[in-house]
Amino acid sequence: MKRRLPTIAPLRAACSAFVIVWSILFAPLGAQQASKVPSPSATIDDSHLTPVDRAMALRLSADFENAPFSKVIEHFRKAAKVDIDLDPKRLEESGIAIDFPVTLQLENQPFRLILERLLRQVEVTYYETSDSIVISTGSNCGYHEVRIYNVDKMLTAIEEQGHARPTLGELSLLVQQSVAPTSWDELGGSASTSNFGGRLVVDADQQLHRELEAFLQKLAKSYGLGPDAIRVTK
Repeated sequence: MKRRLPTIAPLRAACSAFVIVWSILFAPLGAQQASKVPSPSATIDDSHLTPVDRAMALRLSADFENAPFSKVIEHFRKAAKVDIDLDPKRLEESGIAIDFPVTLQLENQPFRLILERLLRQVEVTYYETSDSIVISTGSNCGYHEVRIYNVDKMLTAIEEQGHARPTLGELSLLVQQSVAPTSWDELGGSASTSNFGGRLVVDADQQLHRELEAFLQKLAKSYGLGPDAIRVTK
């Protein structure tokens, strides 16, 4: 008697059944993995930033050796796309030559840090307007201005993370204890803080404002917040 060979039809049926079982077991897994692909991060709202704020946040590089100070400033004026003004009269009165040779090597750093490192070599400083950076001597950069700090987002985040919501008075005290303590009027300095309408109102020179904003940003970051957690009105 001859042995009958299996027909192809049952094999096709078995293969089809295997494909169906595979799709049932593993298709949901694939869909689940696809759903875990992170969506693009939300864009940070920087509408409150001035042109100078945006320029200062740019990450740039510096590679200069014994380059004239004025030429380096011209380079960063173009790289940061911001107006940088030298105050030649003030610099000349202080005996500072605008072609003083400077050396600076930094890579992929915020422009604010690069600028501060650069100016330290020439022993000058700067102050900001809404649309320009003015380089001058310290005696011309110590004038006061009032800035209003909106810290509500940070205070709310602290509360949502299970902590007692700090009052503005408590935040003001922390600021005065942590940021250049002897600069505040409580210890004989000229800077002051006050609270109004849920905002921290600070009267200080620009250098102290820069240190204060950096401190508040660092504090906000410790609670998992981004740069837009602190809003500053100049």
